[in-house]
Amino acid sequence: MSTSTLRSEESVREARHVERAELLWETFDVPVDEDGDTIENDWLIFEAGHSRMDIWEWFENTLGVSVAYLTGHNEPPVVAEVISDEAMQQSERMLDKVNAAGTGKERAGGPR
Repeated sequence: MSTSTLRSEESVREARHVERAELLWETFDVPVDEDGDTIENDWLIFEAGHSRMDIWEWFENTLGVSVAYLTGHNEPPVVAEVISDEAMQQSERMLDKVNAAGTGKERAGGPR
């Protein structure tokens, strides 16, 4: 397999991962406390009362996708140099969880 083919396959793999992260971000439509610091409802693996910043860090540190990108800022989507297999699997598992719960709806905006 040529080097350019490998790079192309990696680009497709990364694009799919970023798309899954975007879909997860769209479901992150949970109420927050009046300070905007903690979530008031459970969301995926995070229980009510969890810090919104911790969840943002999870997107960046676990999934490797920039919150600045997810919030619509003109930033590159990927913060990790290489998206790990573990991050790919995590985004896929979380999206499966969202779809199983029937909450994979499109989101129109609001606080995250």
